[in-house]
Amino acid sequence: LTNTVFGASALSVNTTGYNNTVFGASALSVNTTGYNNVAIGVYSLLSNTTGTDNTAIGAEALTSNSIGSGNVAIGAGSLATGISTDSNVSIGASCLISTTTGDYNVGIGALTLYSNTTGYQNTVIGFNSFGSNTIGYNNTAIGHQAGPGYFGATNSKNSIYIGHQSGNSSHGYDNEIIIGTTMSYGTN
Repeated sequence: LTNTVFGASALSVNTTGYNNTVFGASALSVNTTGYNNVAIGVYSLLSNTTGTDNTAIGAEALTSNSIGSGNVAIGAGSLATGISTDSNVSIGASCLISTTTGDYNVGIGALTLYSNTTGYQNTVIGFNSFGSNTIGYNNTAIGHQAGPGYFGATNSKNSIYIGHQSGNSSHGYDNEIIIGTTMSYGTN
């Protein structure tokens, strides 16, 4: 087995997992057969057992992942509760932090897609953008707090929000397009 390990309890129960790079206390500590993973930071990929091809950089990044594969999580708490998520990109502190099973999401910015649990195929860029989405899918949001935010909908589908706080107080209709700063409602 070719693994690189540094940190107390890191990769401590590995059986056949290989090509893992681990740096941080308890990082990848329960991995058994997962391979091609990178875990840098205390508790990063902590619960991974069989997940493969994951990159977790930051304290508690991808910490709950057990079987998910192909994820990139950069930032403290990034994609922290993802148990079986696949192919997500999460860059920013607490980005996609609540996602448990949503796949194919891209979140860039601290607190982006913060409440997302099972939503999938969302592309969101900007601090706290699409913050209240929980199950919505196929959405695009670009801009600081763009898309349904604290007071917005939790299940927008097939919608586009572009601009600072665009759609932030939207009701989250399906197929909604909102372009412009602090615009609340768009067209369907």
